[in-house]
Amino acid sequence: MAKKKKVPRKPAAKRSPQTGKFLSIGYGETGPGLFANHMLAQNHGDEFHLSFFQIQPPIIMGDDDAVKKQMEDLDTILAKPVARIIVDVDRVPSIIEALQSQLAKAQIAKQGE
Repeated sequence: MAKKKKVPRKPAAKRSPQTGKFLSIGYGETGPGLFANHMLAQNHGDEFHLSFFQIQPPIIMGDDDAVKKQMEDLDTILAKPVARIIVDVDRVPSIIEALQSQLAKAQIAKQGE
């Protein structure tokens, strides 16, 4: 049996632009991932505040009249905060670039289904 040629492993992350070193990301015991279906982005001077929320639609049941009445009586829908991330304004372009890159990969994968 022929020996397999060893292929150097690619690092999981890019080099840090600040240090030039690769970042080793260890999630450890951080707990479960949290689901958010709503986000609010705000700019406060040199910082961006990214707030993530989970919104669940209210349970509305009954005949057409009952549903209409419940919708009229509905004042607010609760948005439960999941996380708030504050980043330096100079970091935002690299976050946008990373999200666009991952979105493009996801769209290509979805087309292949």
